[in-house]
Amino acid sequence: MTISVTQLNNYIRGLVDMDSILADLTVAGEVTNVKRYGSGHYFSLKDDGGAINCFCYNADQALQQGNIVVAEGSLNYFVKNGSISFFVKRLTETKITGDAYLRFLQLKEKLQK
Repeated sequence: MTISVTQLNNYIRGLVDMDSILADLTVAGEVTNVKRYGSGHYFSLKDDGGAINCFCYNADQALQQGNIVVAEGSLNYFVKNGSISFFVKRLTETKITGDAYLRFLQLKEKLQK
């Protein structure tokens, strides 16, 4: 069976939309790649094993690179480009700085010396 890219992406979108677990998730991770656009933030959440792109409207606090947060929201699949992101409805900070960001700062300091 041969299908178009659009048909495949629409099928995947349907699977994501029907999954009740993906509609109400809580994900913990370290904030990276923060970009602010209008009233929203684009960023990634990562841990030692992976990362996911995220978007959040009206974050209560200014997102800072390296913050550890718990994000509540839902998974979105974008048909147009075949990508997945996490739409964050609520963020809770758990500690100020994550391990990956601390390692980055230590390496940066070492290289500057």
